[in-house]
Formats: sequence, structure tokens, C-alpha cells
Amino acid sequence: MDGRADLLLDAPRALTEAEARLAPDPRPFARPAAAPAPDASPPPRKPRLGTALRVGAAVTVIAGAGLFIQDRFFTLESHRAVLSAAPITLRAPLDGVIELPGVPPPGQVVDATPGFALIRNPRADNGRQADLRAELAMLEGDAEAIRRRLAALRPEAEAAAAAAAAFQTARLEQLAARRAETAANEAAAR
Repeated sequence: MDGRADLLLDAPRALTEAEARLAPDPRPFARPAAAPAPDASPPPRKPRLGTALRVGAAVTVIAGAGLFIQDRFFTLESHRAVLSAAPITLRAPLDGVIELPGVPPPGQVVDATPGFALIRNPRADNGRQADLRAELAMLEGDAEAIRRRLAALRPEAEAAAAAAAAFQTARLEQLAARRAETAANEAAAR
């Protein structure tokens, strides 16, 4: 019975120790005092592989969603578009005839071109064309006048060339006679 009596006497002290252990900490965010480390460098960090994998997965999901949105909402082309419509009459705001040289027949692919229709108007204002024709006729008349003048001046040029040749021949004969006279005077003086 002595063992039981000791147990009963120790019960109030064991109860206070248990209450002290289970009681909430009055300073829950305070750091427990640690023994000073002999080395002042911080402990080495463990590689955070799980965090890196989660960030990579999140970036992949966001990039995939961005590509989906871009492909679905911002793409303006169609690879297999088929247009079917009723034929309509095109009317030009100008006089003339509409020509469609670049329109492919039905069932063929249409390329992006700047235009596919031409308006031809045979009764269009051709004032500039008339001005150019008048200027061309005037220039042709001037060219013909220059040709006539050249034909008229050709005999005069031939006559001037003949006169120059005659003058040259006469001057050569004159210089030859003078030379002979000078040679004769020299011979007489000796």
C-alpha cells in the first residue's frame, strides 16, 4: 500500500506538470533560445524541387491557355473556306465596262491581290492625250524643218569646203614660190 500512497501524493504534482505542458505558449511566435553555433554561416539550403516543378507546371498551363486563346480568337485566316453566294450585277460609279481579268473560276483558290476589276471607258476624258498628240505633231514639224534646212545648207558646206581646199592649194603654191625666190637670192648672193 505504500506504493499507492506515494502515487496518490505525487498526483497533484504530476497534474501541474501535465497542465504546464498542455497550456498554450504565451509567446507563440518567439524563437526558442538556441545554443550559439560555433560557425556563423547559415545552414545550407535544400533544393526545392517540388516548388520548381509546381512553377513549371503553372507556366506550362498558362502558356497553353494563351496559345489556345490566340489561335481561336485572333487568327484571321481559313485554310478551307468555301464561299457560296448568288451572282450579282456590279455597277460602276463611272461610265465604262467592268473587266474581271483576275477572278479565278469557281472551285479554285483566291490569292490576296490588291484588285481584281478594271474599268475601261472608251469615252473618257482624253484631253491630256490630245495635248500630247499636238506636241508630238509640233515636234515632228520642227524635225522636218531642221531636215530641210540641213539639206539647204549641205551645198553651201560643200562650196565652203571646196573654197578652203582651193585657198590651201593656192597658199601652198605661194609659199613654194617664195621659197624658190629665197633660194635664188641666196645663190646670187654667194
